[in-house]
Amino acid sequence: VTADYIPPVIDILPAELITCLTTQIQLDATNSSTGPNFFYQWNTTGGIILNGANTATPTVGSGGVYTLTLTNTQNQCFSVLGVVVPEDTAPPVADAGPDLEITCAVQELPLFGFGSSQGPNYTYLWTTPDGNIVSGATALNPLVNEPGTYTLTVTNNSNGCMSTSDAVVGVDSNVPVANAGPNQTITCINSTVTLNGTGSSSGPGFSYSWSTSDGNIVSGANSLIPTVNQAGLYQLTVVNTSNGCVANSFATVAVDIVLPVAVIAPAQEVNCNNPQVTLDATGSSTGPEFQYAWTTIDGNIVSGGDTPTPLISSGGTYELTILNVNTNCSSSGMVTVPENADLPSVDLDPAEELNCTLTQQQLNAVIGGGGNLSLNWTTPDGNFVSGTNTLQPLVDAPGAYQLQVVNDDTGCQNTASVNVAQDVQIPTADAGSDDLLTCVNTSLNLDGSGSETGAGISYQWTTSDGNIVSGGTGMSPLVDAPGLYVLQVLNTANTCTSADTVLVVEDVATPSASILPPVLMGCADPIVTIDASASSGGPDLVYSWITADGNILNGADGLLLEVDAPGTYALQVLDTLNGCFSTAQTTVVQDTDLPLVDAGQGDELNCTVTSIQLQADASGQVANFTYTWTTMNGNIVSGQGTLTPVVDQAGTYTLTVLDTINQCSAASMVEITQDADLPMAVIEPSNTLNCNFTTAVLDASASTQGPDLVYTWTTVGGNFVGDPSGLMPMIDQAGSYTLTINDTINSCITSETIQMMPDTLAPALNLATPGMLNCFQPSLELQVT
Repeated sequence: VTADYIPPVIDILPAELITCLTTQIQLDATNSSTGPNFFYQWNTTGGIILNGANTATPTVGSGGVYTLTLTNTQNQCFSVLGVVVPEDTAPPVADAGPDLEITCAVQELPLFGFGSSQGPNYTYLWTTPDGNIVSGATALNPLVNEPGTYTLTVTNNSNGCMSTSDAVVGVDSNVPVANAGPNQTITCINSTVTLNGTGSSSGPGFSYSWSTSDGNIVSGANSLIPTVNQAGLYQLTVVNTSNGCVANSFATVAVDIVLPVAVIAPAQEVNCNNPQVTLDATGSSTGPEFQYAWTTIDGNIVSGGDTPTPLISSGGTYELTILNVNTNCSSSGMVTVPENADLPSVDLDPAEELNCTLTQQQLNAVIGGGGNLSLNWTTPDGNFVSGTNTLQPLVDAPGAYQLQVVNDDTGCQNTASVNVAQDVQIPTADAGSDDLLTCVNTSLNLDGSGSETGAGISYQWTTSDGNIVSGGTGMSPLVDAPGLYVLQVLNTANTCTSADTVLVVEDVATPSASILPPVLMGCADPIVTIDASASSGGPDLVYSWITADGNILNGADGLLLEVDAPGTYALQVLDTLNGCFSTAQTTVVQDTDLPLVDAGQGDELNCTVTSIQLQADASGQVANFTYTWTTMNGNIVSGQGTLTPVVDQAGTYTLTVLDTINQCSAASMVEITQDADLPMAVIEPSNTLNCNFTTAVLDASASTQGPDLVYTWTTVGGNFVGDPSGLMPMIDQAGSYTLTINDTINSCITSETIQMMPDTLAPALNLATPGMLNCFQPSLELQVT
């Protein structure tokens, strides 16, 4: 009797420190007991086990107490040991200080981060997404010069923990408005003027000052409305006293006591070329302070009477008055405009009428008047052939013709017109509709009855590729060949002609009759479809099938014919439009010969022969055969589409052979049996080996017996007494005994094993020490347990 009370050994190395830099660590108990019978279980108080809770090296993510329970699963003894994981994740203090403000007077200022944690273990970093750090980005008081949000990051270098704080730097750069007002002018009427700065910023937080280098300020230099009496440039300075921002504006003071100048250029002549003339006083005084006024007693001002360049339409005398509205000074000037508008004379002779013979004629014009005269012929609906710049132009179309005569010196012009008539009525020529020559209609009469009729109308038929049999000068000639026929109609009254064509085509095309070779009429095809769809097709074709030795089921008037008997079948294709036809024929052959099939001899499966290859045979059109094996109670391993499949189960196997040419098939069956019965091995011991019985008999007489069975005994740790070849061998030693039975008929083998355990444990005997015999104790009682 042994005892196992040894607990597992636990050895945990000291844990690392968890900081902001080291956020997770791995505990190490790899020096503890290991092996497939040791089970690890980690638990924690106040900590976090990320993974590996059942391993020697778990990963943890925070400080705390972690306890490992290690159990020996063979003896259920366990040990418990804990480890403390220290943690230092305290963040530093980050204080970016108060919010500040940049002004026009204070352009740079320091930030105050002195409320943050300080010492040699701390580092500082200032950052900003929208401001600007001039210097000191790693100090507690950086210098900045732009508004924005500034972030201070404080890092404790001993544990890597960080804290941040923001300080906002605003800006007060509110620049005041400085507006010196409009420019002013000193005139003879006004010797002083008041500048107007009231458009500037106003209020108790603003101060004002006027200055000038070339003028003179009479009073109000520190107000918004100073008085000045001298031309010059005056500057207004406005200061925002709260932030020091400054703005400036300027106003100009001019002196004007000069009279305006009125200068008018000589005017052009008003004539037919220039019915309107622009007067030119642009050499006069100009500017927004000047007003212009034109007047006349014998002319006409069209527009612009208040500008330096008025538009006039008549000769006469014109006067300009210019007024300076700032000084009320004015000046005047005058100009005389000449005029000439005499018209030239023009006459046209009457024109002749145009017709199909007289296609052109000359017009005739007579003109008069002084000066340089030029001609211009126009027509809205006629046509000039030539001479449009002469007195006798040539025309070839009816319409209205107009001659314009222009005095090039004055631009004055006169016109005259004449109408040209025309008689070019074209007679109607209608050769009729296109027609067709066919196998039935080999000639036809053309139809020109839709053409012009009456006195003076004649007809003429011609062709370059057809043939006119008769009637070539009438309305319906006889033709017998395809081609293009031309009908010309002449109107002898005006010699005008017209023509029309008619196309005669010939349709003597024979339709095609084409039959595809029909399939063989076999066992699976008692009905065969004959396909003539390759023949000509169309709604005007008629199909007819006939047979002398076959039988037509369906489709005798179509391209797909169904038949159920071998024989010769003929097709006629008729074109009903032109009467042409063609024929074709084909023969349907029948083949119903069955293949010869033999599935082979039956066979038997046993424990050694677990699969059999069948041997079948087939005769006939072998190259066109397909093979199919089926079974209801067996199993086909491979070769199902061959003559030699492999099977591994008893059953009936059927081979079906199909002739793919005639679709005829035949079948044959084969029976496969199986002998796989296992013998039975049974072992019963006669007694148990102990101190009284040192031998025992293994009784296997209940096992399967027979002349074809072979029995074999083996042992591991035991011992046979004598020959162990029978069913009842004798043994004298504990161990494992196995009987193997082999059936020599079907090669099936079975075995049975029995464990013989001895009962030779002697009873425990303990004789207690009774004491000592002496004078006081002359006898003792012995105690046996």
